[in-house]
Amino acid sequence: MSIILPHTHPSVKKTFLTLRDLQNEKWIEIDKSTNPVLDGIELACQDAGFSRESSIVQVVTGLELMYSLVSLGIGISFGPSFLDLKKEPNLVLKPLFNADKSPFNAIEVSLAVAYKADNAGPLILALMSLVKEA
Repeated sequence: MSIILPHTHPSVKKTFLTLRDLQNEKWIEIDKSTNPVLDGIELACQDAGFSRESSIVQVVTGLELMYSLVSLGIGISFGPSFLDLKKEPNLVLKPLFNADKSPFNAIEVSLAVAYKADNAGPLILALMSLVKEA
């Protein structure tokens, strides 16, 4: 996970952030129905000693609105570490680390893939070669 900040945020100067660095922030959140990791994020924040629930200032349904609100300095947001913000000059993506400076990986996303085995094309087979079986 990473943190999306406006380019004017004081934490932009830091190399990385920890959850404790973020305990007094205001948050822009993607709607829970489209974001499967929100419960994991909240649990991780509670483990770090705080809850974000009262600090969520806006819940949005899409990335574009989230980007706009963060770039205006209304709040910050969680984002996946692979997010590409090159087309968003007013936003900065900062990596999130644990207090011991190890990469933050406390949130796990489980996905399932269903396909017809007798009709699997090359793209499906390539995808399945990357999927770790449970």
